[in-house]
Amino acid sequence: MSEPDFKRRLGEELTAAARRQAERRRAGWRGRLGVARLGRGRGRGRALVLVGAVALLGAGGTAGLLAKRGDVGGPPSLTFARISPQQRAAGVRPLTRPVVFARGRLAYDGRPWQLVGFQTTRGLCIEIDFPRQDRAGGCGAPEPRGGKPIDWQAQIAIGRLARGIVIGAVDSRAEAVDVRHGTPRRGIRFKTPVPNARQPLVDPQVAHARVIHVRAPRLLAALGRRRPFAYWIAELNAPFDGMLASARSEDGSLLGRAGIPQAMNGTSIGISFQRRACYGHIDLGTTRVVSTMPPQAVRDRIAALRRPQRASDLPPRWFLDGLLRTPLHATVEVDAIRLLRRTPHGDPVYLLPTTERVPDMTPPPGCLRTLTPRQREREATIERRARAYAKRVHLATYVLGRRGGGGGGGFDLDAYRHGHAVYGSLGRELIGMAPDGVARVELRFRNGTRQRVPVVGNVWIATAPHSSEIARAVLWLAGDGRVLRRLR
Repeated sequence: MSEPDFKRRLGEELTAAARRQAERRRAGWRGRLGVARLGRGRGRGRALVLVGAVALLGAGGTAGLLAKRGDVGGPPSLTFARISPQQRAAGVRPLTRPVVFARGRLAYDGRPWQLVGFQTTRGLCIEIDFPRQDRAGGCGAPEPRGGKPIDWQAQIAIGRLARGIVIGAVDSRAEAVDVRHGTPRRGIRFKTPVPNARQPLVDPQVAHARVIHVRAPRLLAALGRRRPFAYWIAELNAPFDGMLASARSEDGSLLGRAGIPQAMNGTSIGISFQRRACYGHIDLGTTRVVSTMPPQAVRDRIAALRRPQRASDLPPRWFLDGLLRTPLHATVEVDAIRLLRRTPHGDPVYLLPTTERVPDMTPPPGCLRTLTPRQREREATIERRARAYAKRVHLATYVLGRRGGGGGGGFDLDAYRHGHAVYGSLGRELIGMAPDGVARVELRFRNGTRQRVPVVGNVWIATAPHSSEIARAVLWLAGDGRVLRRLR
């Protein structure tokens, strides 16, 4: 038998073995491996079938045996345990080894990506890998959710929100997927020669997604599937508002549309797929009322905290009741609430000390989440920092009045020690705090303008040149004009 004939025969036998194995997997993944009896004179064929069956169990499929690492049909470039210990404790088990079914490079910076699939006791898990960044995550599904022709399953921020990637599943009949984004914002006036002229801020953009059809029998067998499926990946430029994905067949007829929320939710865990979201949940328990006071180091720097609480220090009862129903707060330090000052419009500015509620970072039992070792280490570090941050008492200012209200800048001693300015904004109104001994603050904005405002009751209030203007520096000044501290 010639070498081409042998390779063809080997491929046919392996494909047939893969189909039989897929049939048995439909009946139960934990069933025993059986090999159909062959007729006489087929000893060589039986040996090939046995080789194919062993390859399916040992390498996750015949495609994994015939392609090198990082190529379509082969194992992914990143090697790590893709089922976390928490998932194993919840009963999730891998049934095939991960196999690459698509690969490419981003137009933004040329970084390579790989779409990887592997069967688990919860079904086929599809994730995206970025080998150069040692980043991987997600667990998508091969079919659009809800029986629809197209869906989106993940959004990934790239390049500090300059670019974004959206991926999802689509009907296997689809040959093209386009993502329209950047809805024009009308009604905003610009300085033009024509009075009252109105123009859109941005023009809509259309990104042509890459549609990946997985039809090859050996590749499907390696993924533990019989039916073909299609997946799409689109790379978008900012802005990301008004995103709408449309799927069309080969003749151009519309198969369906899917709206995409305005958010690029890339996180340290890689990608959070919408279908099998891996978000932690916030315990919606009751906010506790406590009578403790902020640390002595803070009381030494804020005069209002060193005097007894007065009846005028307490905000209206309806506001306190609403604050106690807020799920983000774990405690409210009611004995430390103080009325610091009033705004130029007469609105009261309250100091509200609270501690925060920590989200549960453990994946739910039914959730599949894949992390590289470096990501797991980073995730643990983030969780430790979040719990330490939540235990601290946070002193925030809150403006309450007829013109509306909201949280402003608070007092963060650790931030001040590291040279960071802390302030909040209500429209163009900027509100921040400064310790005792600071008579004025000077704000230096990015457009070159400067503004000096007095500190009253440890609170300063300024007006920004524009609603989106950010101060690049805040200087604390003494009564004689000396610079006490420069914050960035």
